[in-house]
Amino acid sequence: MHLDQCVRAGRRRTIVIGLGAALVRKFSEDGNRVALLARSEDYLLSLTKAHPERRLLALPTDLAEAGEISAAFQKVQAELGAIDVLICHASASSWKGIEELTAEE
Repeated sequence: MHLDQCVRAGRRRTIVIGLGAALVRKFSEDGNRVALLARSEDYLLSLTKAHPERRLLALPTDLAEAGEISAAFQKVQAELGAIDVLICHASASSWKGIEELTAEE
């Protein structure tokens, strides 16, 4: 789903972003529920404090640790509902398709 389609589709969605401040602002401005994942709790809290009127869930998470990712996704689903969109903006690279990646990669 293209960014504009998701934001303008009219239905509020649960979005997980790990992490880009501009994406958080864009997705949350239209009332979407946004979970923010990053290692730095201070950074996450600065984003949530900057937009107290928005539905943001800050979850300190090391995206290199599969167990932390799993726990974060469980918290998102418990607090915000089913995940509709996942944006992984963490620094990593691979020449494989997403379906071919293992948890370790």
